[in-house]
Amino acid sequence: MNSLEIYDSEGTFIEFPISTIELSKLTLLKDKLVKKYLWKINDRGWGDGTSAQTATLKSNFINREMISIEMLSLAKLGIYKKYLEGDDYMHWISHPKMFTKHGLKTFDSFLKFATHKFTLEYDFKKMIPIKY
Repeated sequence: MNSLEIYDSEGTFIEFPISTIELSKLTLLKDKLVKKYLWKINDRGWGDGTSAQTATLKSNFINREMISIEMLSLAKLGIYKKYLEGDDYMHWISHPKMFTKHGLKTFDSFLKFATHKFTLEYDFKKMIPIKY
């Protein structure tokens, strides 16, 4: 069947869900302090300050959020690394207008860790099992 609305394990559509992480209260506090400091030193997103009405990067759970470059900070870097070590799939969602210097620098640090330790695949076509 070729319908997005009906689940079919033999269908042609493949879902690549966005990964989420769980955050402790301590991590949330550390992240808040880091972001407050970054705001004070004017390390803010590169957007124009306006946005469309969209869903937030937070999940429906208070202590969970979607994995993304703009949400990544030094306070969460260890959690992102631990996630990758425990799972062979990590899907990010990001909005370039929300990128900050700190976020990109932290993402660079994460990528250095990941490429040193793992073989990364960016091509979704290569992640699809071939059916004969």
